[in-house]
Amino acid sequence: MENILDYRRNIEEDEKQKFSKLQREYILQKSILNDLEEKLQKANNSLLGYIQDTVKLKNHQKYINFLRERIGIQKQHINKLESGLDLKRKEMVFAQRERKIIEKHRERSFMEYTNAVNKLEQKNIDELALYTYMRR
Repeated sequence: MENILDYRRNIEEDEKQKFSKLQREYILQKSILNDLEEKLQKANNSLLGYIQDTVKLKNHQKYINFLRERIGIQKQHINKLESGLDLKRKEMVFAQRERKIIEKHRERSFMEYTNAVNKLEQKNIDELALYTYMRR
């Protein structure tokens, strides 16, 4: 029983680590998205300064389009990570449930064992008491 419980604990710990790793990746990608959105905001704000120079204006517009594409790609990546996080969270919760089931089963088995031992001891004590009473 202890081996199974150890196995379930290991599985649970692995799932926690996988979830944590994926969560760190999600936070990193979210910060990248925020940086890209800030750069886009700055680029949009500085667009007015390039109205006089058409070459700079075109280059700046290309840069803005590039940032918009990157933001779209980043959002898709984040959405995939979110769904992966949900899946890992479910797997982690499942592993925790499995471990708790084994722990409860172990506790119940131990209680049944101790009750059986106590009954046997009480039976032996009763028999000894009966024998000593009969001798008198």
